[in-house]
Amino acid sequence: MVCSFLIFDYANAFLSPDQVYKNGRFDLAIESAYFRSTQNFDANGTQQTLLNSNSYQLINVNPQIRWGIFKDLGVRAGFNIATAESADLSATRKNSTFNRIDFGLDYLLIDSSGFQGIVDFEYAYAADKIATNTDSVINGPGASEIKPSLILRMPIEHLYPYGLIGINYRSEGLSTLLTYGLGAEYHFSEIGLGAALKGYSTIKNDDNSNNTSIRDTITTRVNAGSKKFYSINPNLLTTEMFLKFLLTDNTMIKAFANYDVYGSNIAQGFTVGATLTLSIDSSLGFGQNSSYRTDNKPVPRKQNTNSVNRQNPTTHSKKNNNSTVIPRVSEEPTLFKEDTNDGVNQDYFKPVTPQKEEYIQPIDQNNSQIETAPHQNDSMSSSTDESLKNDLDQLGYTIKLRKKKKGQ
Repeated sequence: MVCSFLIFDYANAFLSPDQVYKNGRFDLAIESAYFRSTQNFDANGTQQTLLNSNSYQLINVNPQIRWGIFKDLGVRAGFNIATAESADLSATRKNSTFNRIDFGLDYLLIDSSGFQGIVDFEYAYAADKIATNTDSVINGPGASEIKPSLILRMPIEHLYPYGLIGINYRSEGLSTLLTYGLGAEYHFSEIGLGAALKGYSTIKNDDNSNNTSIRDTITTRVNAGSKKFYSINPNLLTTEMFLKFLLTDNTMIKAFANYDVYGSNIAQGFTVGATLTLSIDSSLGFGQNSSYRTDNKPVPRKQNTNSVNRQNPTTHSKKNNNSTVIPRVSEEPTLFKEDTNDGVNQDYFKPVTPQKEEYIQPIDQNNSQIETAPHQNDSMSSSTDESLKNDLDQLGYTIKLRKKKKGQ
């Protein structure tokens, strides 16, 4: 169940581009992230500390589920719960809301020689809008977003480089953003270590670009001056380091840390968080039931190569010429019919039903018969035993022959 497409303040699907494409597959991801800021990047890109040691912090909890409808197409849905707190000299404001509903789809457009190109489309509905007379700390953009993007990735041995470019169109008069990112991940068995650069830049100005005080007045009053959200024409570049642990083949946890290195008209801070991802395969899909190994998950545990051979359950192996060979049996229950057309005389394996007069004889008569014709019986027995031995050798069995003693 490992889900890859997690939602942030802008289109960041590339942050974990390890989606497995398989019809009928369900992926669940639950992410929790903590952000804290005491500075802003001004319009010129200079860092400015918030007045009077003010601070702003935010916690996002974002669960999502993805369904692989076809082998190369998946749809997903999720939501976000945000809790924000701002602190200044006059007050400490807190606000926790269900502020966003997410819908998206991703399509494996290119899959050639290990190179994959993924088209991703996402719509984020703002369930919590921002009012000009609000007295609550702002915990989201307050605008709906349409985010198409293109993700490229190409595994090289244990290294998985990837990148993204896209657009984030925002409602409520906010600026339109160009989103981008570049990263790589290296795998050590069940562990993956990676780094990335991600960011966005304004490509269409805010409707209030000529009157910045309209938005700045609100952020100063309720966000302690932090421009995390609702700012004019923001730009940001962030670094990320992450570590993945493959707990089982279907369970993975990712720990990450982000630091804002450059920007303008935006808050500067750091983010730490973790994502738990689960996956399960089902028959609820369409099309051919096949999968692409197009994931950035750490390499799963090695399977035991000494398991029973299920393809040929009757395979034999001889230990030595005098050992009895035991056929391997399939671990899976099956119905079969014995193949007797192997060139071996099957009369040797048929049950014998002796006649009464041949089976029950007086002891002295039986002994007399054995003593009167010893050479004849020995000759016939030797010939029969040798034939039986040859037949059983063809089957891979070994028997030990003993001469019948007198009186037996």
